[in-house]
Amino acid sequence: MSEEIRNEQANRIIESPGNTGPIMTPQQAQARSKLSEQYVKPLVAEFIGTFGFVFIGAGSIITNTLTNGMVGLVGIAFALGLGLAIMVTIFAATSGGHINPAVTVAFLVTRRIAPLLGLLYIVAQLVGATLAGLLLRAMYPQAVWQAARLGTTYLGPHQKLEALALA
Repeated sequence: MSEEIRNEQANRIIESPGNTGPIMTPQQAQARSKLSEQYVKPLVAEFIGTFGFVFIGAGSIITNTLTNGMVGLVGIAFALGLGLAIMVTIFAATSGGHINPAVTVAFLVTRRIAPLLGLLYIVAQLVGATLAGLLLRAMYPQAVWQAARLGTTYLGPHQKLEALALA
């Protein structure tokens, strides 16, 4: 079978009435699939993984504040540890499971990831973390998330004085 006949048959399949997508040549479809595999899927994985980790981790801290310490430091540690382990395990095959911009920067420095893809990973991670924080802010009463500082880490009042004395 000649190349021309094969291309014509492939185009008939693509133009079939059941296909609702845009008409593409097999080469265009292959290029789009490659782009999706290289960029779209890993970026979505990093976005979802970072969103999930921040939502679980910061959410456990806010919940601890809401329940007056019922979750405790051990509960928060378990939530953070298990949340990270689960997100990395789920998305490791798709994106490497970086979940953290610092990990992506380390991969960039050691040249284990392409610069453009690394930059896009960081953007996806920052957007995922921001949206997780916004969702937590919408879910919890303002007094609770403000008291917990939206689950961010910080030095306690007595630690600030010690840190200043050491400086």
